[in-house]
Amino acid sequence: MVSNRDGKAQALEWFRKTGISPSELDADGKNLLLDLQLEQRDWSGAAVTVGFCSDADCEETPILRLNLAFESLLKIVPEEYRPLVHAQVPFERAAFFLASGEEALRFHRDAQSKFKLATERFQQLGMPKAAELSEGYDLWLALSHPDLKNDAQDRLRAMLRDPARSLRLVPLALNFGVGLDLDTVARALDRQVALFGGPTSDTAVARLSLALTQPSEEKVAAYIERYRGELEPCLDVRAIAFIEIEMLSRSGQADAAQQAFERLKAAVQLSPDEEARLKIILSEASNDAPTAARRVQYEKTKSLTDLKNLVDTLYDKEEWSHLTEYAAKLHEATKSVLSAEQLVASLVKSGQDHKATDFIEANESLLEQSPKLRTLKCWALYRSGRLLEAREALALISVDKDAKNYHVLRRNIAMASGDWQGLAQIVGDEAMHIEERSAEEIIQAAYLGFQVRSPAAAGLLFAAAQKGADNPQILASAYFLATNAGIEDDPVIAGWLHRAAELSGEDGPIQSASLQDILEMQPEWNDRQERTLRMLRNAEVPMFMAAQSLNRSLIEMILAPLLANLQEDDPRRRIPVYAFSGKRVPSSLPFPDVIGLDASALLTLGGLELLNVLKSAPFKIRIPHSTLQWLFGERQRAAFHQPSRFQRAQKLQDMIAAGRVKILTPGPMTDSRLSAEVGEELAAMIGESKEVSSEGRSNAKYVVRSSPVRRVGSLMNEDADLSSHQAIIVSCQGVVEKLRAMGRLTVAETRRAHAFLQLNEQRWLGEPNIEDGSILFLDSLSVSYFQTCKLLEKIADAGFNILISKPFSEENRSLLSLQRMSDELECLIEDIRAFLQDGIQSGAIVVDPLRHKDDEQDEHDLRGHPTAEALLFSEECDLVVFDDRSINQHPNVGLPGGATRPILTSLELLALCTAEGYLDAERSQEAMTKLRRGGFLFLEIDEEELFAEISECKSGDDGLRETAELRAIRESFTFSRLVRVLRHEDETPWLDRSIITILKVYRRVWSSGDCLSNVTARAAWLMELGDIRGWLVSFPYAQARHILQEGRIHHLMVQIAPPVDVEQERQKAFLKWIDEHLVIPLRREYPALFERLVQVEKSMLLSYLDRNLLSRESDDDQ
Repeated sequence: MVSNRDGKAQALEWFRKTGISPSELDADGKNLLLDLQLEQRDWSGAAVTVGFCSDADCEETPILRLNLAFESLLKIVPEEYRPLVHAQVPFERAAFFLASGEEALRFHRDAQSKFKLATERFQQLGMPKAAELSEGYDLWLALSHPDLKNDAQDRLRAMLRDPARSLRLVPLALNFGVGLDLDTVARALDRQVALFGGPTSDTAVARLSLALTQPSEEKVAAYIERYRGELEPCLDVRAIAFIEIEMLSRSGQADAAQQAFERLKAAVQLSPDEEARLKIILSEASNDAPTAARRVQYEKTKSLTDLKNLVDTLYDKEEWSHLTEYAAKLHEATKSVLSAEQLVASLVKSGQDHKATDFIEANESLLEQSPKLRTLKCWALYRSGRLLEAREALALISVDKDAKNYHVLRRNIAMASGDWQGLAQIVGDEAMHIEERSAEEIIQAAYLGFQVRSPAAAGLLFAAAQKGADNPQILASAYFLATNAGIEDDPVIAGWLHRAAELSGEDGPIQSASLQDILEMQPEWNDRQERTLRMLRNAEVPMFMAAQSLNRSLIEMILAPLLANLQEDDPRRRIPVYAFSGKRVPSSLPFPDVIGLDASALLTLGGLELLNVLKSAPFKIRIPHSTLQWLFGERQRAAFHQPSRFQRAQKLQDMIAAGRVKILTPGPMTDSRLSAEVGEELAAMIGESKEVSSEGRSNAKYVVRSSPVRRVGSLMNEDADLSSHQAIIVSCQGVVEKLRAMGRLTVAETRRAHAFLQLNEQRWLGEPNIEDGSILFLDSLSVSYFQTCKLLEKIADAGFNILISKPFSEENRSLLSLQRMSDELECLIEDIRAFLQDGIQSGAIVVDPLRHKDDEQDEHDLRGHPTAEALLFSEECDLVVFDDRSINQHPNVGLPGGATRPILTSLELLALCTAEGYLDAERSQEAMTKLRRGGFLFLEIDEEELFAEISECKSGDDGLRETAELRAIRESFTFSRLVRVLRHEDETPWLDRSIITILKVYRRVWSSGDCLSNVTARAAWLMELGDIRGWLVSFPYAQARHILQEGRIHHLMVQIAPPVDVEQERQKAFLKWIDEHLVIPLRREYPALFERLVQVEKSMLLSYLDRNLLSRESDDDQ
């Protein structure tokens, strides 16, 4: 009565004032009270009332079951949304916020079972409307519960086969991914509307659900417009308009969105908050920063709806760092799986991986409900460096195994943990699912396949090219990948490049350029190269940055020069390795517990084959997250590309070794004018072919060279005039015809050879007929053509004498050496990989978290390079090891807050290990010798080592007979001088220490008891090595002059000072030797310096005498 007279709120207030307990009410009274409490949002009162409701009450008043179910359901619904859920099942059922914790799931299941029981009871009592209502909630809750959804989907499929109920269930089926034929649903809707003479609430809701399945926002809006007459009579006009305006705005139809807004305002009374939300949506069509308005709106209302809209917008715009704050608030308010997914995604994407893993570990129950959260957990673990845990977590994902995210994760984890063998299985799996993969995914799999030598790689390559036949990027990538793999001879593959060129527009991967265009680009490239090299020499840029600027890999800056230099006997031709700074000073550090290891140090230690020393040491090793992925890419760049070239080079070398191909040694009378026009190789061959043979015409000579021959050095695309030599020049096609005539080629072989050669050469006018047994001079181009056509061996088999130029044979040999070095590099990289993988597996190596926010690395993004990351992880380490001169010129790396960590080089780390007994002295010395021979600059000279090595050497006819170790010391010190990169302002301490060490050993040599011939040979060797004059080019003129005038005086004084504590005969021998080798040449060649030396010596002698006389007078006085 009070409710009818004064309203529900007053009725509830009246009940409170009466003090009546719900237990005193009958079943109808309890139902009425509970209904009022739920409508008036008296949640605590409703909970009390439920406690007094019994099964007998439900039997007496069946509708009470529905309110009991609602009370349980609303416990897991955000308070702001409870009235909406109490009124109807939410339209976006799958995306609705339902709390998902362990306790919430119990309430969830309790509510679902109550709705299900109510449905069954209503059906028994013949209450179809109530049964239909409760069944909708029952199905929604069952489908959204992780333990019930599979059975619920089966139940829903069975119900969809019932024509009487199927249309009502369409929204649920679409929301929860139960497959429907949308065309069939649309026809059923049309039929139902026709039968009823208009739309019903069921057909309208189903029609709106179909609208949201359209492939674009523009088509959603168009669908709503088309069926507006069916939607608006049965559904809330506001809800429809909100969707329509948002879709129009997102699709850029600002005018149409504004018109829809005006139409809505004219039809209904909007609240201020509703109008504000719509205006934000309208502004987003032309606003570059839509999140700002959303943020203002939320801060104004603190509404859950506005918070959800803000979070959704931030998520869509990928503003991850801003999203974390609001996603956390949304999850706190809803406790739902959906909000958890958004929060964890924002944490992972913004680089807060530890927070993401902490959240997931604190909410493990959510993982079972969300495949997305399980995937995000894998990403967070991977990015945190917890690779083994990430791999275990990935193994538990079964639902998403065909999703792109799964495959990217699987690949990244395998690569980052060093499990490169596992990549072969990934490639094999991709080959089994080619039909489901895009051309981009297939080409990536092919790239991996060639890297790990998978037999499936070639098939993937051809599949990618076929699937991407109209994509120039795919075709170009496929062609270059095939070239690197050595299978480019297939004519189909050559067609890929031509097709890519045809399809490439102005921004395409294949661009044509004239010679003039290329020449205009050259100065810019030369300037960039020179500027980068200058900065590298001056230690102004780290090696990894210089490598990128020069289009090289870091391996080409460290490992490749090391291997090449070890094969080079002439130190002047070696390549400098800028690993160590002359600015460093010896220091004493305690043995560390944790070290950080940069990629440059890894390469050095790998090249020295001393990584096992680190394995035996007790410290932990931290490596940057990107180390092994970077190493995988470096291996690809360091690999010998175009293996077919190596195979051809090896066959040619075998033919040379067997005498089937000979090397031409041209005479001294090569025509210089002809050389200037056609090049030395072709000119020498033409000259040799014209030499008259004493053996008659059976040894006729021909030069095999394709026409035309371009004039050397000409920028005008001119042909050289060889008409005076036409009697002895033949084309490759001429040789093919001769082989066919001799019965050496089949028709098919001849046709294939002509098909290739006609594309690449022209015939000469009036070509001579080649005689049997002739001498054929093949230039490098002809050899290449014959190798491509697989005819070189057939020419030799036919009885022709083949000669090639000496430069070409040397180039061929160099190619084989390059391949061998490539094989060595690959072995060293494999050793580094195995070391890292074993360490990660055992826990001895810790992978640092990713230090940047993007999960996909751009190869040009320097933030993701291991060296850049190593500069940031030092706070976790006792020291950090860098073999990069521009970095280790500094003694420490700074940390936030002003703290520092020491920087060491790999040499200094090995010295620590040697001191602790983890590396024996012999291997340590061997490593130092290898570095010296390997071109590493500014290596320290140890006094004891130098004295021990020189003491082993004996004199010979040409001076001192060096051991390999002593030679390495000399060449290394001299090489550091020859490359002229010593920075006079801060690297002279290294030079000073080296010179002082040499002088000390020089003094010790004269004090040794060895025979005089050995001593003098050693002294001469040391005197030459320690001559400061060779270093003067590294100093400014004024400083160099001062060093020459003053610094050298001191060196000379040390050198001419007689040894002490030796026999008189040895002192006499010293004075005689020093006179011959230093004093007399100095007086003759540098008289002014000699006079200066004499004056200094006199001054010092007088000073000495004065001190002694004063001392004696003092003694006499006493």
